[in-house]
Amino acid sequence: MDRSKRDELLSVIGDVNSKEEGHLLVTLEQFFEGNDDPGSIWCNLETAPEPREVYQKLKTIREREDCADVRIMVTQFDGGDDEWPFSDRVFFITSAAPEDVQSWLGEEFAPDEIDFDDLSQVDNISVPSGMNAIAAWWD
Repeated sequence: MDRSKRDELLSVIGDVNSKEEGHLLVTLEQFFEGNDDPGSIWCNLETAPEPREVYQKLKTIREREDCADVRIMVTQFDGGDDEWPFSDRVFFITSAAPEDVQSWLGEEFAPDEIDFDDLSQVDNISVPSGMNAIAAWWD
């Protein structure tokens, strides 16, 4: 783990454990660069992927013409020296429907829930005209 990258991320998100509203969405680069903690994202899947695999999958989705951005919501940080902040939620800014986004993720990375989101708990993102925010959640 690159601790300087983790510390940069922590300075951006603040104390996520005390927030009930007003979470920031971070870029894929902010969340994944320097992150090798397999417990940081999608760790409850039957076969938990390494962060680099998740990063690659989400970057590929972000490159689609019908996807303006993919962002991560950090939802927890236990504070351990060897731990990366944790996320159970990914936001897709897209013109596609939730079912389409689910198909992009495939069965291997299928979320537990996926649907349109109004971004009411998010402070720092706008959605381009003709697009929606779709939130995917992994339990």
